[in-house]
Amino acid sequence: MQGKAYLLSMSHHNGVGGCITCEEEGFTTKQGNGHVRSYPFRDPPAILRTSSSVLENALSAVENNTRVKGFYDFTPLAKLPWFDLVLGIVPDYMYGVLLGVTKQLLNLWLSPSKYKKPWFIGNKTKAIDKRLKDMKPPDFIQRLPRQLETSRAYFKASELQAWLLYYSVPCLIDILPQRYLEHFACLVEGVYVLLGDNRTPDLLALAKELLSTFYKDHQVLDGDGNCSLNVHNVGAHLVTHVQSWGPLWAWSCFPFEDLNGALLESVRGTGNQCRQLTWLLYAQNSLRANCHLIPDKKIQLFVEKEENSQKNIYEQASSLLDLKHIGIPVFQEAKRVIVNGHIIYSRMYEKTLWMCSSN
Repeated sequence: MQGKAYLLSMSHHNGVGGCITCEEEGFTTKQGNGHVRSYPFRDPPAILRTSSSVLENALSAVENNTRVKGFYDFTPLAKLPWFDLVLGIVPDYMYGVLLGVTKQLLNLWLSPSKYKKPWFIGNKTKAIDKRLKDMKPPDFIQRLPRQLETSRAYFKASELQAWLLYYSVPCLIDILPQRYLEHFACLVEGVYVLLGDNRTPDLLALAKELLSTFYKDHQVLDGDGNCSLNVHNVGAHLVTHVQSWGPLWAWSCFPFEDLNGALLESVRGTGNQCRQLTWLLYAQNSLRANCHLIPDKKIQLFVEKEENSQKNIYEQASSLLDLKHIGIPVFQEAKRVIVNGHIIYSRMYEKTLWMCSSN
């Protein structure tokens, strides 16, 4: 969520004027043994930035050799006539909402150093984990819930998403103080609405009201020191970017992270990784271009269908083409398959025993 600072030569999240969407400067406040920058709730809110104002501030900063409203240099992105310097750089859902605000709240509630705070529930982690253990998620949630007590620090973004949207409120009832639970529920419902495909004006207005309430109450309940830039973006700007770009899932970092994972899996040794990736892309393109030369039509059809799958097509096709008797049918054992968009699990797939769809 903070990577935009490098693109725009502007303040980081802990600097003056670090928000790309508005001119909120924030203020420095004490936090623990140090200081942090707080981005407080304002009514009325700070002035929204525009492409022209960003460019004007950046040019002024260069001319006067000083920071102007968060900017200290000119960005090459401004040379693109079709690029919006404000709406074109979004506060990311994966890093800002999940790995940012959601993880921040978990750490606030459970960290032993916060035991004097009214929101502290670190002494009730076992009770929360017991409820998590009893959860049976549907099959569209890929990861089973892990214990907060032992695994919280290692949660991936997808696990934090499942916690935020599905597990958190049921697990926290009668454990997190009611006032804090109601405050947190505003975040849960607001994000859930913004993830939906149905973006009616009424639903967007509801999400804006919920997230604005969360933002306002967060400062009151959790203190200035916890009112980070991520909280500011969620409460003040997330709805605006959904109005411009569609639901949160459509422009988050999730697919990019998936592709990064696919690239990493394609590297088989520690030496010359760039050459390995280049060869992989070459092999994929070569296979795609010469697929029609495969003599067995069934295998040719299989390769064509698998070209757009998330699996490593190079490994699949190579294993098929290397068969000495290419005309012999090839059978593979699978614990789950996708047929017409539906996932079918075999009895060998033990993970389904923990899902609510299991018989």
